[in-house]
Amino acid sequence: MMRRLLPTILLLVLLIADTTLLPIFTRHWLMPIFSLITVNCFGLMYGRTRGLWYGLLGGLLMDISVGSPLGLWTITYVLYGYLGGLIARATNWSKLGPVISGGVSRLVLELMMLVFGFIVSVGLTTPPLKQIPARIALEMALAPIFFYIYNVLLRPSQSRFAARRK
Repeated sequence: MMRRLLPTILLLVLLIADTTLLPIFTRHWLMPIFSLITVNCFGLMYGRTRGLWYGLLGGLLMDISVGSPLGLWTITYVLYGYLGGLIARATNWSKLGPVISGGVSRLVLELMMLVFGFIVSVGLTTPPLKQIPARIALEMALAPIFFYIYNVLLRPSQSRFAARRK
């Protein structure tokens, strides 16, 4: 029972930390969004569908709590969970899977935010373009760390992609 509830509890705790606690200490542009990394790791561990559902839960709660246009963070979180599961399936639980997933997911997030910023402000500013590679590199470094911590903490009983026993 606890194995089923612990991912949801972890996601909720990190959402609270991302929206209330961490902005008190710093508002630096390099600050990662830990709940996004968590959704990505859940997609890697549990597959596309469960990653999508954890992303939906996290994204809706993020949209409600930060007051952004409804659906912006929801789509981002859902894409993170789904891409995590998709990349885990393609890499077959290799050690490079979390690194690739972190980089690709963050790149998709940055492109989505650039398009949203362009639509809202009808212009493209250059400082965020210079910050994108650093944020992608940070996420590529943090995703494997979180993945292995969650893998030890949650202990998924069986890989989603392992061959089934007859």
